[in-house]
Amino acid sequence: MANRLTQVVRSLLEANRSPGMRALDLRASADLRCVNMMCEKVGEACVCRVSRVLEKHGGELRSLCLADNELTQLPASVFELPHLQVLDLSGNALRQIPEAVVNLSSLKVLDVTGNPIEGIPKSVAQRFYGLVEVRWDGTNPAS
Repeated sequence: MANRLTQVVRSLLEANRSPGMRALDLRASADLRCVNMMCEKVGEACVCRVSRVLEKHGGELRSLCLADNELTQLPASVFELPHLQVLDLSGNALRQIPEAVVNLSSLKVLDVTGNPIEGIPKSVAQRFYGLVEVRWDGTNPAS
């Protein structure tokens, strides 16, 4: 049986039970469909639940996959993960890479393929050049 520190967690319920988790894979996850009747995104992709999990249990996270969830935004808590090395945001509906991504000092791979991203902010491009593998299938140069 895999050690909890190396095991890939695949649901928010499991994440809540996994202090010290290192990998969270929520690819095409029903967990990201909002069920909060008070939220404007009820029934749609929403980051409110994952935000709470990251704030509580994300301190040791090395890999986060939020791919294929139709996300249009990311929670601020993603950019506060001190050990995050791999961030997979592929196949969502993100229009931009938030400049806060430069706060991820341990980041090695950022995957934003399959998003309608209009460009990479110059501040992000300058900060990550040669340090981070950015996977992006867009054609616009850094803006």
